[in-house]
Amino acid sequence: MKCLGCKTEKLSKEFPSVTILDTCRHPPLHCFRCLIKVVEQQKKCPHPTCPEKVPGDCARLKEFQATVNRLFAEYTSTSTVDYTTAAAGASGGLQKISVVMMNGESISLSYNPSTTIYQIKLGIQQRLLHHVEKQRLIYNEVELKTYTDSGQLAKMGDYGVQPHSTVHLIIMLYAIPEHFNHAIVMCSVSRKTGVWKIDSLGTLSQGNAKNYEPLKATIRKLIQQGV
Repeated sequence: MKCLGCKTEKLSKEFPSVTILDTCRHPPLHCFRCLIKVVEQQKKCPHPTCPEKVPGDCARLKEFQATVNRLFAEYTSTSTVDYTTAAAGASGGLQKISVVMMNGESISLSYNPSTTIYQIKLGIQQRLLHHVEKQRLIYNEVELKTYTDSGQLAKMGDYGVQPHSTVHLIIMLYAIPEHFNHAIVMCSVSRKTGVWKIDSLGTLSQGNAKNYEPLKATIRKLIQQGV
């Protein structure tokens, strides 16, 4: 869902289910953060067509702020807590992260900065039965990719993921493996092959398959199905 304020696609959990005031006559289209920012600065509903003024003691605003604090609990740069000491006093020093789905279901997984994203996804697959290739992990509004740009397995520490923090899990209906970057087709008549390169968005380049234009729709369908 795209926020009307920051124009960013966000999880549904990052949006309120109701407007800031009962007298507002529009759907809640601003994410929690944008809504709170506008209300605190302008003392009004953030929707561009809504004239409602928001009082400073608005109870719903406090509820929204509490929700944000719960969803986006972060360690600040001024904190003296580091990776080693953050878990002190919690489960005998065992470090964990919470993985939360859009439906509210959550699990806890063991963590340290050298844990790879792939290991986390394997843990999710074992616990929640969602295949690794269909998982998308989001932390601080950034997707945790399985591989780095150099092709190495990415680690939790590469993304600054802190112990005891929350990672959001999105399950894709169809998914393309991150290492899957080419589609090869063969003409049943000439037996010649053509190659399309697949970009990060799953779309096809012209490649050297200029003579196979009628097959593009079929190739895209196969890619969407993960074939």
